[in-house]
Amino acid sequence: QLLLNSNDIINNQTYIQQYPSLYKFEKLSDRQEKIIRCVKSPELISEYFHQVAVNPTLLEALSALLGDSLRLERIKIHFKPAYHGSAVNWHQDWAYQPYTNDNVIMVCLYIDDCTLDNAPIYCIPGSHHGPVYSHAQDGVFSGFIKEDELSSIRDSAVPLLASKGSVSFHHYRTL
Repeated sequence: QLLLNSNDIINNQTYIQQYPSLYKFEKLSDRQEKIIRCVKSPELISEYFHQVAVNPTLLEALSALLGDSLRLERIKIHFKPAYHGSAVNWHQDWAYQPYTNDNVIMVCLYIDDCTLDNAPIYCIPGSHHGPVYSHAQDGVFSGFIKEDELSSIRDSAVPLLASKGSVSFHHYRTL
């Protein structure tokens, strides 16, 4: 169901025309074709995505991690097609939405099997206990961490491999 609804909002041209500010595209460098990299607030297009976010089983798992005082901040769908699009550099999600409260978790629902062949996310276990890194280059926000700042820990990165239907939870300071 999640895959069908996700495919619907990326393939339905009416939605794309009606909600252009919710879609983030990336042009493929070798062609004129564009791919969708992100849909922000998909629940504005389809109530289905809000129902997924407030699923009792998911909320129970989040309550076990964070306690009963939960708040849904935002819903996004990121598309990471294998062999297409630009790389996502090392970053902490904190840099995109800093909070003073450190109890923030990103939830990743896998709509496809995620293997080494189709662009898995890599993370560094335990990095959420470490520092908040600068995401600026020459004093301007760049959205990524300089490679030399990570040279001592980058080799400990592991791919987040999962089968379709899996859920993973990430602290928002995880690299």
